[in-house]
Parts: sequence; structure tokens; C-alpha cells
Amino acid sequence: MLDLADGAKIIVGTVGTTAITAGGDWINTENMHCVWAICTKSAVKASSNQFIAQVAESYAGASPSMPVATYWKSTNIKALDRLFKTTSSTGSVCGTTEGMVVIRYDPSVSDTSDHYFSVVTPTSGWGCSIIYICEPRYGGVNQFVATTSST
Repeated sequence: MLDLADGAKIIVGTVGTTAITAGGDWINTENMHCVWAICTKSAVKASSNQFIAQVAESYAGASPSMPVATYWKSTNIKALDRLFKTTSSTGSVCGTTEGMVVIRYDPSVSDTSDHYFSVVTPTSGWGCSIIYICEPRYGGVNQFVATTSST
């Protein structure tokens, strides 16, 4: 994990293919202002990849559901300055070529009390990567607790 300005954290994620995946990541958002997920697909393949934000009740992915989130996407990874906001609130698709999806999840806007956030892709995660940028709601010691996996 690396600290950014204002105490934001960078977390390199693992792409899960289902809501409950042993190798998937769940980010504790209890003291977070928002979580950004930068999802890239760097390989051309026959199928598309849909990146879907999910929340759950625990680190184990208990009772996953789709929260309110904002999605931006680019259909060409070499044109990152051309991201556009999608109207979807249930996921965004990278086509069969390279691409990027950026997801912003604000726990205070979500209509759920679930505190764990993750991004999954129902199709194969091959050639995909996820970087989470977590902005803490409060400065100081409390912001560190929100990004750890222990209680």
C-alpha cells in the first residue's frame, strides 16, 4: 500500500470472476470518503469483460449486492484522456480489444449498510488488472484501520 496526498491509499487488487472468489479482494469502506477502482484490460481476446462493483457484509463476500456506483470507460487503452461517463449503474463493459473502466463508489450515497467493496468480472479475468485508490473520510490513525484486513 502507498499513501497519496491527503492520506489516500493505493491497493493493487486481484480480479475476481464471481462475488465470492478466494483470490478476490474486499476493501473495508467503513471510514472511506470514496473508493476508486481503475480496471484495465490489456489483451485482445474473443470475449468482452464487464467490470461490476459489488458490496458485501464481510471480507468473505457474504450476501453480495450491486451498490450505486459511477462508471467511466475508454475503449482504447492508448486514449486514456477520452474516458466517458456511462449511464449504467450495474457495470461497464470493455469490449474484445484493450480498454479501461474507472468506477467511483461513495459509501455514503449507497443504499446499503455493507462495508466491504470489490470489483468482479463475470468473464475470465485474464489480461485484466484492478488498482483501488481509497480516499479516507477522516485523517489520522482511524483512516489506517479502514484499509486493513484485521479487526
